[in-house]
Amino acid sequence: MLKLVKYLLILSLFTLISGCGPGIMLIGPAVTGVIYWVNGDAHKYYEENLEVVYRSTKHALNELNLSITKDEPKDNSYYILAGGENRFSIHITKAEKNLTKLSIRINILGDKDMAELIYKKVDNQLDTIIFNPQGNPTELIK
Repeated sequence: MLKLVKYLLILSLFTLISGCGPGIMLIGPAVTGVIYWVNGDAHKYYEENLEVVYRSTKHALNELNLSITKDEPKDNSYYILAGGENRFSIHITKAEKNLTKLSIRINILGDKDMAELIYKKVDNQLDTIIFNPQGNPTELIK
């Protein structure tokens, strides 16, 4: 009987650590900085407000020389089409007060590596302030 209890305890601990079963409910919401891929859509959550992630995304696209063909603000979100022939469809939505979801949809041919590079550039831009020649912080890239 003692061996059975030990076995069940070890199995339960493994289940919690591996992320299967109820353990994922305890750990899942606390995870940020991980890219989730679902059917051609990549999703990543940032512990920043909506405007900061939006500006960082535009600076990252500019740094990668990806042209922005559409830039529409919506209710608590932004929609951006970037790259030649609408290669990337980007949605930036407010999930909670200081939690923002950045989703990138790649077109049918897909460029997963480039989408991951966009996320990396956005990560680098989050704490960067861009100054104009007069030394004042700049607004969004137009």
